[in-house]
Amino acid sequence: MQFFIILALLITLGVVLFAFQNMADVTLRFLGWEFIWPLSFMLSITFVSGLLTGLLISLSSILKKARQRRSDRKRLAELDKKLAMISEERSEKGQAEG
Repeated sequence: MQFFIILALLITLGVVLFAFQNMADVTLRFLGWEFIWPLSFMLSITFVSGLLTGLLISLSSILKKARQRRSDRKRLAELDKKLAMISEERSEKGQAEG
């Protein structure tokens, strides 16, 4: 767990250093609009856009796996009940014979 905290802090430090070193304004033209923002801000928007796109693409797979896990848990509970019933029947049968 400490490894991930340290890794997150190092990544955060890297992002902050990157932002301070890339404060030059850049111009973005898109469909007649023109935006002038710092390079670090433009790259951050690009990164977040890519992150959201990837999340949306993988969302169906994530939801499918979650449904499968729920189904598996229900099936496991059913099988546990059956096993308990069989074990109980065997113990009753063993007591009746003994």
